[in-house]
Amino acid sequence: MIKCVYWGGPVDAKTAVNAGQWRRDFRVVIAGSNGYTNDAIAVPDGYTGPAVLGNAAINAPLDCNKANTYMGVKIFTEGAFDAGRCAAACTSQSEYNIAHPPKNAPPMTCQFFNTYVLYKNKAPVGQYCSLYNETWSPSFAVNRGETRGTDKYTINYSYAFSNTTANADKPVGCKNPTSPK
Repeated sequence: MIKCVYWGGPVDAKTAVNAGQWRRDFRVVIAGSNGYTNDAIAVPDGYTGPAVLGNAAINAPLDCNKANTYMGVKIFTEGAFDAGRCAAACTSQSEYNIAHPPKNAPPMTCQFFNTYVLYKNKAPVGQYCSLYNETWSPSFAVNRGETRGTDKYTINYSYAFSNTTANADKPVGCKNPTSPK
């Protein structure tokens, strides 16, 4: 019997663990198994991109006002890899920040996200969505992971998207000479 199976994320030797099974007195085996990864990715409505970052994630510096543009990370450990999840998280974070502004500053709105698969010792941990209030160029994709003790964390299938929706609540700020605005 020939079967074709579609997965919602990348498949590699570390994740291909199905060796078959027993069905009563008959052993079902897997033979001639091939895996292919489609690196095309759907662009969420209201966003441009993707900028393909490969095996690196954005490591943004402070903006021209010496302010941090990083707004946090959302992690998805179940379901298919989908940039739309990050777009929804970006919108949701903006809506929350606008509804709950800080006392002495305008609210940060999400203008950019970087999504990727994080691996721990070559096994996928989940889809990460790093949110920012400013768009950063691919030249800032320098985070390739780290080693903590005996664990090695790596990044792959990394993409960046910029928000194109009009957002009147976005603070004016300054144009960062290192970002592509």
